[in-house]
Amino acid sequence: MIVDFREFETFPAHKTLVADPEKISLDFDGVHAVEEAKVDLAIQKSGEEYYCQGEVAAKVTLECARCLALFEKELNNSVDFIVCSTDMHDAHRKEALDHEDYVLLDHLQRADLTEIVRQAILLAVSLKPLCSEDCKGLCAQCGKNLNEGPCGCETEVIDERWAALKKLAPTRQESDKKQGNIDGTA
Repeated sequence: MIVDFREFETFPAHKTLVADPEKISLDFDGVHAVEEAKVDLAIQKSGEEYYCQGEVAAKVTLECARCLALFEKELNNSVDFIVCSTDMHDAHRKEALDHEDYVLLDHLQRADLTEIVRQAILLAVSLKPLCSEDCKGLCAQCGKNLNEGPCGCETEVIDERWAALKKLAPTRQESDKKQGNIDGTA
């Protein structure tokens, strides 16, 4: 994602860039692919520096943290950075605040925004991406995706240490029989 700053005659300027998904490498667990990425920038010039603010939008393929199924999601994040020459950056390095991101211009007044866009996409990925909020996940016993239907495994797992307490409390069927509901319906 190269921006040629010689193309702007007046400021503030506006630029929309589309990234080559092949060049945005997201080495992050659960992220399988970037389908497309776009950045929409507002650029303001002050002296020899360009102040850039914008929005990054990317369509990515993620792995659900509960059921491990792949799903597509649109991620959005904002970017805020300064573009300047190497000389300017070195001269102001001591004054620069730690939270400011810099992109350096090459000798042709161009800047590569690929790393800034990559970082913005990574920051937009949830720590535990879910295919849906009501994802049922995988069966702990057989590993079947429970979103596709029940698996037939016994769902009640009793810890043997608490088994003696089961004898103290009547089951629902026993309780219903005592109340006169012979067939167990309420």
